[in-house]
Amino acid sequence: MPVQYTAGPRVNVALACATKAAICAFLEAQLPLAGWSVISGAGTTNLLFQTGTTSQGLALRCRVRDNAGTCVQFSIESTDGVLTSTNSTTAGGSISPTGAPTLRIVANPFEFTIYQPANYAANRNFVFVCCPFIPSPVTAPTRAGFMVSDSQADANATQRESWRVQLTSATAANGPGNAAHIWGNSLWQINNGFIGNWQSIAAFAMLMSTAGSGGNGSGGNPNLRRWGNGDDITCMPLLSWGETVVTDEPMIRAQLWDAVIVCNNFPGDTLATFDGHDWIGITNQNAGLSLPTLTNNALSPRGTLFLAVA
Repeated sequence: MPVQYTAGPRVNVALACATKAAICAFLEAQLPLAGWSVISGAGTTNLLFQTGTTSQGLALRCRVRDNAGTCVQFSIESTDGVLTSTNSTTAGGSISPTGAPTLRIVANPFEFTIYQPANYAANRNFVFVCCPFIPSPVTAPTRAGFMVSDSQADANATQRESWRVQLTSATAANGPGNAAHIWGNSLWQINNGFIGNWQSIAAFAMLMSTAGSGGNGSGGNPNLRRWGNGDDITCMPLLSWGETVVTDEPMIRAQLWDAVIVCNNFPGDTLATFDGHDWIGITNQNAGLSLPTLTNNALSPRGTLFLAVA
């Protein structure tokens, strides 16, 4: 299955943002350069953006709003407004301007991420929004999209699981950040300190070995990362999620655009050139064998999400 490249344009820009208004203005300046449209709220801190339309006829909207808390919140909506995830200080992804962080936007016409480079220990600094490609044999629905983040509330300072630090779920104690999922006529979301079974949150179908676990439990061999000639193994960023509620069976439904998973460790924000494109790795997994520990005491497989930036 090939990488699903967009025709662009693409954006990869970093800027110091000391206020919530600065975060909104940063997004308003950059997302249109990547092929998004501002539907409403131009010049305000309540913005509604829309992706381009994919070759499968899909598009998605994202609301970015200051809800009078510490952060700016992100939520998703269908283009007809029928399906709308919650946007509040306890719902949606959050990005904080505390400390005037440098924030990076990596975007193409159908997805974007905003995050704080070189900061992998804090939260409220990562959101990913996407109107995905629907791979065969799945039939494209009338609506599709998702949002994932590293935070559970505007004022919650506990780091939550996100693609900035690992590509698989690891510890029940941390739990996932707020997320929202649209598929066909259904929208479901998790918000505000969700605790429980989150098997249906948008997650990658990771390549894993079930042999030679080396005493690391039953989760497979985290050292499996290369072909016999020494090349890194790569796999497509296929995503599973449940259709209607968090406890649904997760099924592979979608694929990210301009993205690939390299099954090896790299420092976060690694730059690379391959397959005729320039890339940035947004996952920090340069920790040797000190990988995230799964709930069965196995080590998480190695994996870094790379996004094409040119």
